[in-house]
Amino acid sequence: MQDDFFVKLLIGIPCILIALTIHEFFHGWTAWQFGDPTAKYAGRLTLNPISHLDPFGTAMLVITMMVAGMPLGWAKPVPVVKEHLANPRLHLPLVAFAGPLSNLVTAFLTGCAIKVMILSGILNSVPATQILITFFYYFVMVNIGLALFNLLPVPPLDGWNILQLFLPRDISDRADYFVRTNPAVSIILLVVVISFAGGILVYPFRFLFKLFIGGISF
Repeated sequence: MQDDFFVKLLIGIPCILIALTIHEFFHGWTAWQFGDPTAKYAGRLTLNPISHLDPFGTAMLVITMMVAGMPLGWAKPVPVVKEHLANPRLHLPLVAFAGPLSNLVTAFLTGCAIKVMILSGILNSVPATQILITFFYYFVMVNIGLALFNLLPVPPLDGWNILQLFLPRDISDRADYFVRTNPAVSIILLVVVISFAGGILVYPFRFLFKLFIGGISF
């Protein structure tokens, strides 16, 4: 049992670092495509994981993956100046959605890689690939968990900015102002969400994991 814990830890940490990097990179890259170079000038358009780590959010990912088997957490937010975007009302939610979407696409492609490696019989000829398969397995878990958690419509998660697209402009503006001027409220809401997120997200997590992995065992 203890050996299994340390194997998960040694494999899980690199998975988390890579997933966080992909998530934040695509936030910054998408904002840049829509006219905001802030992330680029801040050095966030990089695949260096150190540039994107939020200590508490990363710790949450590790803890929830080890304890609950479903990683929940976040990275250091990429700076975005919505006034620089060509169409802030539309583009800010798209920038927010780019992070979770990149993780879901990554999970899907990784699941495809797992299926190809298993069905091609590579495992029988190259035993070392078992380690790589295990890494991919946890990589799918981390990417799905990171995407789903960040889609929750609670500030400062990505889902909050995505929600603004579906609200009337006056309500959206008031809600955004309230959140920016009352950070304590955001913290309280985030703590509450973290407390209940596992029970809320376990069902879409299981659905997506089964969809991407396809029920293959190894």
